Amino acid sequence: MAKKVKKILIISDFSILPLIAGNRLMVFNFYQRFIQQGHDVYFLLIDANILPSELFMMKQFLGSKLIIIKPVFFIWKRRFYKIFRYLTRKEISYKVDDWGYWGIKKKLYQFQRKNNFHIVFTNYIWTTSLFDNLHGCIKVLITHDLFSNRNEKTNHKWFSTSFYEEGKALDRADYVLAAQEEEQKVLTRLTSKPVVTTFCPFPFSKS
Repeated sequence: MAKKVKKILIISDFSILPLIAGNRLMVFNFYQRFIQQGHDVYFLLIDANILPSELFMMKQFLGSKLIIIKPVFFIWKRRFYKIFRYLTRKEISYKVDDWGYWGIKKKLYQFQRKNNFHIVFTNYIWTTSLFDNLHGCIKVLITHDLFSNRNEKTNHKWFSTSFYEEGKALDRADYVLAAQEEEQKVLTRLTSKPVVTTFCPFPFSKS
């Protein structure tokens, strides 16, 4: 019996080309695997100041399957919340949606209604609010890392949040993909949703 072709959408706020980082390679491998399995795969790229050379490579690689959306005021939004969280908490601990993107949800909703994707992937917890208006599809979050109290654990001041906020993001997905088994153990304590490593398969239907 022939395998049913699925329509898949991958949402990312970073380019997967060139393959110079682990997060890029992970998403690239997912894309390649789905294509090899015969699925119909689209890529929605949130252009958050992506380099022109990388945009060109993505267009060359994905062709008509690439959709690019430019968010509005995202730099000013992140700067505002960085200052606001520090002034109110004396530390930079974000709410999960502080890094979310304005101007994307409506376009994504319309795109989903037009294409009726079976599965929608998104990358990083701050993009999970994009799941809010998506219905009739399986929603999968690729976490890439742990972000609860991240700034306390590392000297790399990037995105850091609370266990509660990270759990809230995980709960928006139907499935959560962790990059490593140790991260899987932590994330499992933050959500009731299935958490698997990227080395484990997950079903293409809820039945």
